[in-house]
Amino acid sequence: MARVRKVEQKQGRFHHGNLRQALIDGALLILGKEGQSAITLREVARRAGVTHAAPYRHFDGKEALLAAVAEEGFHQLRHDMQQAGAGEGDALDRLQRFGEAYLRFALRNPAHYRLMYGPEFAHRAAHGALQEASKKAFVLLLDAVTECQEAHLVRDGDPVHVALGMWSMVHGLSLLIMDRQMEDAGVGKSQSEGVIRLAMSTLRDGLAARKK
Repeated sequence: MARVRKVEQKQGRFHHGNLRQALIDGALLILGKEGQSAITLREVARRAGVTHAAPYRHFDGKEALLAAVAEEGFHQLRHDMQQAGAGEGDALDRLQRFGEAYLRFALRNPAHYRLMYGPEFAHRAAHGALQEASKKAFVLLLDAVTECQEAHLVRDGDPVHVALGMWSMVHGLSLLIMDRQMEDAGVGKSQSEGVIRLAMSTLRDGLAARKK
């Protein structure tokens, strides 16, 4: 999902139309191929073709760069959920598709997903933009739950609690599949799509308002 910007060479020196984004994209490539431990500002600068000091124009250290990478992930996750929710059906259909989109994002981008929800950024107050991006992704889910409740499609209750319950289920399932914890039950990653569909339909049935 990394969107690497083209680096142009002019008069023997490299110039970036958007150096900050180029550094984030470079870090994303390293993250996906080599893991988080391989990311350093020096290495990202080297691969971007800029001086070792150049990243410090935008990031005061590795943590700030990783926070920006995590922020990018939440923007993409929210975009994927919005795209999934744009199809036909009622609010409960949309809520189910949100869950499916979340799971597919996590499984397509395991290293990125682990960074987004890793211990480094469990408390995001020090990184305002990251915190805001995370909140917007959750609010998308929360608004869908609220809409379902207003249409009497989802059981009553604090919508925040309902949204957190749904989130905890899809988050846990994401990690189980990524960590290959289902293989002892005979379910590998190649079968994950079927598990996702069944899990989300089961969650939908569990959330649905009881008929009186």
